[in-house]
Amino acid sequence: MYPIFDSRGYYRPQYVYPCYPIYQPIPQDYETYYTNNYRSIEENLLVQRPIIIPDDVSSAEERETAPVILTQSWATRNANFRSRCGCDSIGSCPSTNHGQSYAAVDYNYGVGPGKYNIRVWIKHYGKENYGQGDTFEKRWNSFQRAPNSYNHFTTSILSGPGAPGRAGYFKNGNNDTPGLRTGTLGLEVYDKRTGNSVWRALYYFDGGFGNWGREWLRCGHDYGFEFKDA
Repeated sequence: MYPIFDSRGYYRPQYVYPCYPIYQPIPQDYETYYTNNYRSIEENLLVQRPIIIPDDVSSAEERETAPVILTQSWATRNANFRSRCGCDSIGSCPSTNHGQSYAAVDYNYGVGPGKYNIRVWIKHYGKENYGQGDTFEKRWNSFQRAPNSYNHFTTSILSGPGAPGRAGYFKNGNNDTPGLRTGTLGLEVYDKRTGNSVWRALYYFDGGFGNWGREWLRCGHDYGFEFKDA
């Protein structure tokens, strides 16, 4: 019988359900439970958030040996929600409207310079679009070659905490992205010395992002994604 946790305490789903990925949803009450403060990551409630295993990497072994992991991800409704979603001051205002949101990514916050450099993308559509290839390379290439109108947010190359180009506003959809508000976050990790890519992952959040389910690309919200060296 194989152990279901590795030496670092990470869950090893391939020894329990070898054909199915494991998803760890973000707490349902994230909008009210956490303050809209990206730099509050050291507060106890945020530190206790579960690590989210990538929904898709090239192998179970690579999932265990990831050099960089996603440790925090959350969204909070901005006070300027109605304006960002294109609504007036009265009436309903669905967050599925086309509109504006904000994302901030940080790497090794509170730890120091990272061992690697990283870059992050957020693109429209999820596993139903980028999860169809029979190899990870095909799925990654599908993600990277998506039409420009699908690319909502891209960071600069980030070398550590507070690096320039880690945050910005983005549109959650447009006339060329009809249908579901599903999204995919892509991570690429680079060797600091050579600049070569050493690891990549796709996070679909297909198991649910808060109480939205898998349709997590919403207008009027501020998103935070925290990565750190494994």
